[in-house]
Amino acid sequence: MPPRWLAQIEDLSAEDARDLSKIEITALMGTAGVGVATYDSARGWVTSSAGRGAGGGSAGAMAAPAPR
Repeated sequence: MPPRWLAQIEDLSAEDARDLSKIEITALMGTAGVGVATYDSARGWVTSSAGRGAGGGSAGAMAAPAPR
């Protein structure tokens, strides 16, 4: 019986674009010293830590309400 070959090719451009977008947004938020709060139904309010870097503190970071 002759050998058989199986190959799989994936297009990862969508994942690459998503990763690049996350890096760019994080860099912009870090430069501006701001934070973002979003609501996730599984975890409640989730805040970013971009504003807590070298410039640090609450100067522009958003306060998230406590989950219920």
